[in-house]
Amino acid sequence: TIDGNTASRAGGGGSNNTGGTMTITGTLLDGNTAGAADSSSSNGGGGIFNNGGTLSIESSTILGNHAPGNSSIGGGVANRNGTVTVTGTTIAGNTAAQEGGGLWNDTSGTMTITGTLIDGNTAGAANGSDGQGGGIFNNGGTITISGAAIRDNQVLGTLGHGGGVANRDGGVSIIQTSISGNTANSTGGGIGAEGGFVYVRRSTVANNQAKNGGGLHISGPVTLSVENSTLSSNKSDDGAALQYLGSRRAARWLNVTIVNNDLEATGKLQVENSIFSASECFGAGVVSRGHNLDERDACGFDAKGDLVGVPAGLMPLADNGGPRVGDPRQPEACLLYT
Repeated sequence: TIDGNTASRAGGGGSNNTGGTMTITGTLLDGNTAGAADSSSSNGGGGIFNNGGTLSIESSTILGNHAPGNSSIGGGVANRNGTVTVTGTTIAGNTAAQEGGGLWNDTSGTMTITGTLIDGNTAGAANGSDGQGGGIFNNGGTITISGAAIRDNQVLGTLGHGGGVANRDGGVSIIQTSISGNTANSTGGGIGAEGGFVYVRRSTVANNQAKNGGGLHISGPVTLSVENSTLSSNKSDDGAALQYLGSRRAARWLNVTIVNNDLEATGKLQVENSIFSASECFGAGVVSRGHNLDERDACGFDAKGDLVGVPAGLMPLADNGGPRVGDPRQPEACLLYT
């Protein structure tokens, strides 16, 4: 157990520098703090700060760590230009005053997250800085997430962005992962991206909430691809499932099930072999590439193989005995295609 420690700037529970290798296995990091609440410096890594080294975290719990300075990053773990692997770990209840309540990854950093629960982390302050990436923030690096559950994270502040995951340039790949119950005051309750690429495969984005883009909010030069995934019951004023304002190449959705949440796109969004149930499309960007089912006939689909006004006949989202991701005690279900 590593608990109750304080660092003046970085790495409340521990720090790993360039050329170093750190392995953490079966360990609890609890209640550590990096920086002071009245500091304006960019402090980071309430639990662990990895400054260019190689860090491996396995079967551990990173709980209730803090990076409270006004510009602080990475309440649980901050990775600056190093390599981080997180496997079978719980990252919960951590806070950062600005970015990455749970995890933060920098420009040349690589982070791989497998079979991990990221739960109840917070970025930002209610009366202070606008948070980004309540669960995970990627600042131009590369993150791969698989078999994880990212849930009940939040970003605070008027312009809070990316309750579950926020991506600023760089790239995030999300595979067989559940993103649920996350919130943002402004944009991207589940996922928010302002550049780089976002790939979502065989995953569920459900019950997230934001003012714009409850499930996903995509703006600027972002490459977006969503396949074999479900977006269900996300909430927002505009674009509950997705608000797509992208300006790079056309986004691609293939084999996607959209249930009980609307979609808004001003950037070009190509949709193929997908189901729209109790959902509608807004904006001129949505383009059918064929073989879609539009239950309400509300998306203007008329390409080859499209079915409109036909009931989808879907049951509510539930655990139906398929592959489980994240915390095995709290399974999340996703509709998978083969």
